[in-house]
Amino acid sequence: MSQTLELIFNDAVNKTIKLQIPKIEHSVNEGTVKEGMNKLITLDILRPKTGIPTKVHSAHIIDKTTNVLFEN
Repeated sequence: MSQTLELIFNDAVNKTIKLQIPKIEHSVNEGTVKEGMNKLITLDILRPKTGIPTKVHSAHIIDKTTNVLFEN
């Protein structure tokens, strides 16, 4: 099972900005993720095309499972 950490920020006009980090290998918790997201905003290093993140909104862990139906 593969896990992806999805970080969701808002920009100055409250538009959503998503950043996905694939293949998480260590467990994460709310405090660590919030702290990291706030540091990314403080360091002002994220420059997505959609806008500059100004506020932490949420974070999700997405589980992806592949089930083989058949193989030849």
